[in-house]
Amino acid sequence: VDIVLKDPYRYHFEDGYFDAVVSTSQLEHAQFFWLSFLEMLRVVRHDGYVLVVAPSNLRYHMPPDSWRFMPDAAPSLEAWGRH
Repeated sequence: VDIVLKDPYRYHFEDGYFDAVVSTSQLEHAQFFWLSFLEMLRVVRHDGYVLVVAPSNLRYHMPPDSWRFMPDAAPSLEAWGRH
């Protein structure tokens, strides 16, 4: 781990700083996943990519374990990101 954030919902990068953002098995542990997602959108360039890997099974695995993302979540998050 190179960076540990004091506020997990505020990334210390300029708008559009990255070509791509990758989030793997993180959103289900964020108390307010939508704030994390909005920050990903903020720090990726306008024509960049955001890759989110999140579980859709219902097994509890590590606290806090707050969210599951069903198959319809991906297009919904994409639509929200374009809104």
